[in-house]
Amino acid sequence: METLIQQLRTILGTNFGLYFKAHSFHWNVEGPNFNDYHAFLGLLYNAVWLNTDLIAEKLRMLGVYAPPSIARMLENCDISTDAIAIPDARMMFMELKTDNDRLITHLRAGIVAAE
Repeated sequence: METLIQQLRTILGTNFGLYFKAHSFHWNVEGPNFNDYHAFLGLLYNAVWLNTDLIAEKLRMLGVYAPPSIARMLENCDISTDAIAIPDARMMFMELKTDNDRLITHLRAGIVAAE
């Protein structure tokens, strides 16, 4: 059970980090395809945000608390969320793809732990 709980914590933290990064990119994206990029990033961060609540509720179902602060949440995040500069649009999408792949890896590990 402890393996599943820790995996859910990592999934929650990583999901939250992906949400924050996608939302930040939504605010800051630039370029000739701004409207398309901005709309896509809005859809992405909203979809990721909806999963955050579901994951936290799974932790509560297992009798443990969700992180009570952003600092505690990000301790379990497996992607970088501390950018200093705003990347260009192409790099934003490359980072989000890599980060999403990390989240998928953790989701698959969570399935194994749940079995």
